[in-house]
Amino acid sequence: MLTNRIIKDFIYLTGSNLISKVIGFITTIIVAKTISVNDYGTYKWYSTIISYLILLINFGFDIYFYKLILNKNFSIEKVLAIQLKSRLIFGSIIYLLTVLMGYYMIDNFNDRLLFFILSFQIYSFIINMEIFIKIKSFFSFLSISTVMKSLLVLLLVFIFVKDEKDIIKLALIMVFSDLISNIIYWFYLKIKLNLDIKEVIKSFKNLKLKHILYHLKNSMVINLSFFMISIYYNLDSLMLGIFMTKVDVAIYSVAYSFILVAIMPTGILYNVFSPELAKNVYDKKVLKKYILSTTILGIFIFSFLLLTHKYLIMLSYGEKYLPSIDVLFYLSFDIIPCYLAGAFANPINLWGDYKKYLLIVSSGAIGNFVGNLILIPKYGINGAILTTILSEVLVFIFALRYWIKNKGLLR
Repeated sequence: MLTNRIIKDFIYLTGSNLISKVIGFITTIIVAKTISVNDYGTYKWYSTIISYLILLINFGFDIYFYKLILNKNFSIEKVLAIQLKSRLIFGSIIYLLTVLMGYYMIDNFNDRLLFFILSFQIYSFIINMEIFIKIKSFFSFLSISTVMKSLLVLLLVFIFVKDEKDIIKLALIMVFSDLISNIIYWFYLKIKLNLDIKEVIKSFKNLKLKHILYHLKNSMVINLSFFMISIYYNLDSLMLGIFMTKVDVAIYSVAYSFILVAIMPTGILYNVFSPELAKNVYDKKVLKKYILSTTILGIFIFSFLLLTHKYLIMLSYGEKYLPSIDVLFYLSFDIIPCYLAGAFANPINLWGDYKKYLLIVSSGAIGNFVGNLILIPKYGINGAILTTILSEVLVFIFALRYWIKNKGLLR
């Protein structure tokens, strides 16, 4: 049976994320009606590139520090110092390389400026505190802050994004909202956990490079896993922008935005299950409960999406994005393998078998890269759709194989 805490946290996060996504859709509709399809595709393409660069300084800390903090092996202040210093050092290097890349590879001044502004999100991520909000299960606050951030973006877009030239303002709005959100997280944790800022600064100053490298060495496998997962979630848009047109990127991104909403509940379910999973390593009952809950949720989401895909596109984006209807229909078949892949693979990572988890998600990433490389130049968007589905199937097969081979681990 699901505990009251899990049900409550799931409802909190699901409700807030759904509200946030609805607000986000309204924001996107305003943007899509204001700027051209080509400009929207350019914005999405650059955003995808920046997301990969940000992932390079994630370092897998979400998982690596999870059990250490829960078991009180590390203080919040020490973990925070490690995160800040490691991300600041390597984030600054990546930012400088990003600026150089944009300067030499982008000829159009407006596109170059757009890319430079979005690159500031790297620095915003350096001070991101969401990991600590989740570890301490402050899900009600996370729910409220998620909705408020979406409302802030909507308000700023409504006020400032008025014509096609305002795509630069859109980028500034996204960077500003990220920064404000992270500052609020800081103040909340300082009050809620009595966070000692002086101790954070002291730990930051005393932290040597060899200590940073020690933690990065242990967490890097986890980060590689996140990177691999991101490949088969975001690589399609990136490679469509390389082999096809920015219009194709926009058409595909509009449809895929609904898939991202559809897979959101499985991420939420994993977040609320994580404390119980972390405390009950290789517990068969907990694993079965998590897998069953995820599978039932996936079937429900798939059925809903299959029945409503046409109306979702038409009511939100209108005829301007009519080709996205067929794209969303076929992409909806990705939901079941996606949910099954997460259900069987996520506990492997949380329970510490990082290398096996990396191999599992790498199968999806490699399959996605090779598939896109072969199929997109020949079949365009249809090639990207097929590759996306096959990537999730591969991850599910390898994760299921892990539990069949290692069932003796379960108690």
